Amino acid sequence: LKGADMIIGAPPSQKGQRANEVLQSVGFVRQFYLAESEVSLEDYALYDSNFKASKKPVSGISWLDAVKFCNWLSEKEGYDPFYVIKGNSVSYVLTSIGYRLPTESEWEFAARLNGKRRETIFVWGDDYTISNVVGNIADATAEGTAAEILSNYNDGSKESANVKSYSPQSQFYDLSGNVSEF
Repeated sequence: LKGADMIIGAPPSQKGQRANEVLQSVGFVRQFYLAESEVSLEDYALYDSNFKASKKPVSGISWLDAVKFCNWLSEKEGYDPFYVIKGNSVSYVLTSIGYRLPTESEWEFAARLNGKRRETIFVWGDDYTISNVVGNIADATAEGTAAEILSNYNDGSKESANVKSYSPQSQFYDLSGNVSEF
């Protein structure tokens, strides 16, 4: 992707804005790649056999586990790893073209601006009411299991859905819901 200058975060007046969110202008100095979907347990189990292969997204791993997976992918494909890991300390090699986690700015670009005429609040646009199924979000089927739910929405899945279960938005799958990103 070739990122474009944009504002990330949310203004204090925006409904749902969190206290730690501030508006900041970001730019991109180089292009970046982003996987078209979350990593499935099927793919992750090739790296860590303690996980049962399935079409579900990987969840319940640490940030360090994700970084190690990125390095494993890099080495598997003949790239120098992006991350340098010494114990629990992680640094990175900016010149590496190996796999890495997206930055917050890169993720927000993919979710809120990529392929659109202007930035939007959500992946699906600016509407707080979701008119069609856009992803796996805590909805009426999750009542009693999630702290907050969208009672007027039903994505057809009580738990996490298989990767790529919903139509892509901005060319990527699962940018809204399913499992939390780091």
